[in-house]
Amino acid sequence: MKKVLLVAVAMLFVATVANALPAQGYIGLFVGPATNSPVQTAPQEPWDWTVFYVSGSYVQTYMWVWCLPSVNGMKAAEFMLQNGDPENISVMTTTQNPAITVALGDPWTGIAVTYSTCQTAWCWAYIFRLRNYSPDLPSEIDVVANPSSNKFQFASCATGYPKEEIKRLTYFYFNQEMPIGTQESSWGAIKSLF
Repeated sequence: MKKVLLVAVAMLFVATVANALPAQGYIGLFVGPATNSPVQTAPQEPWDWTVFYVSGSYVQTYMWVWCLPSVNGMKAAEFMLQNGDPENISVMTTTQNPAITVALGDPWTGIAVTYSTCQTAWCWAYIFRLRNYSPDLPSEIDVVANPSSNKFQFASCATGYPKEEIKRLTYFYFNQEMPIGTQESSWGAIKSLF
């Protein structure tokens, strides 16, 4: 009887996790606090967290790279960040998630990261402290395909860690409105995730 109860609880847990995750994973860039202490909570409404307005020169902010695994979980991620205006936006510091055990490459030229355990909920990969030099210039940072594979993708937690294509959820905008309708998914589809 005890064994049957444990199996039922395990099945309920797996079903709950599977229902909470989308069929296809997402990656996005978000405004966040300086560190994950106290623990940074995962984005709830990321479409509100992707625009940073600069009120003066040399203003700093923190950009987080967040991943939402698919129903298959995520063991690794592959992507690249692209700074649309490196003369206006500079990277001051980079913090890698300590749960990442292997990082091949660099986030700004193409990277593949592996987590120590299977990720089954929102997880962050990097925090960047950014400096904006001009309050008058609109700029953006994008998530793009890793040049080595021409894709941004996750390795799922299934046997053999098969790769899965993912969707870009958000860019990171400075001093400009987020252009609705240019994302790869509709806002209705994204809102339905939450």
